[in-house]
Amino acid sequence: MGGLAGGLIGAGLFGLLAGNGLFSGLGSMMSILGLLLQVAIVFFIIRFAIGYFRRKSQQPAMAGGPAHFAPSPQPQPEWQPAGAAAQPSQAYGAPPPPMPELTLGGADFSTFERLLGEIQLAFGKDDRIGLSQRATPEMANIFNDELNDLARKGFASRVSDVKLLQGDLSEAWREPNAEYATVAMRYAMIDVKVERASGRIVEGDPKHPQEIVEVWTFVRAPGGTERDWVLSAIQEA
Repeated sequence: MGGLAGGLIGAGLFGLLAGNGLFSGLGSMMSILGLLLQVAIVFFIIRFAIGYFRRKSQQPAMAGGPAHFAPSPQPQPEWQPAGAAAQPSQAYGAPPPPMPELTLGGADFSTFERLLGEIQLAFGKDDRIGLSQRATPEMANIFNDELNDLARKGFASRVSDVKLLQGDLSEAWREPNAEYATVAMRYAMIDVKVERASGRIVEGDPKHPQEIVEVWTFVRAPGGTERDWVLSAIQEA
């Protein structure tokens, strides 16, 4: 309420709080009217308060957590033919069948012994063509690098009397594009390093062979014969 009525109500409430009645400050002539007005004002104040809190309690409550939210629609799986979910994925295909075991015979071991002597002698003669015919391109490049290094230093290797002392097959296996055999070989040979210009021996003993143990790996095309083996790797034992 505003204006005069608001001022009267404010004065009455102050008097009520002070213990002198709602409108005690207006004089005794208005005591009855003040009492009635006091009761009416208190009635309307209580009624207003009850109505306010009743409207407050009737307002819809806000959702307070996930339990009050409607469940979001779940994505539906793509359509599949009946029984498709139970079938294993065919993206990677079936594993390849195991390769059959590679069996070697006496002719294969004779070839390994022959290649041992021919490769060592070709290296001692600086026969790069002979090396390339008996080794893979990668292995032939290694021999070329060693020969070039000796030549830059003014040296050459002289090899003779190559003899296999013992050979043991370590492993033989097949792959889709090749067949392999790894052989541990203990052999003896005379290997000396000489000066190219003078022929002077700078390393090695020309009369006493040295004994060497190495592991040689040979390779050939699938289904090849003993004549198709070539050297693919050498590893010190």
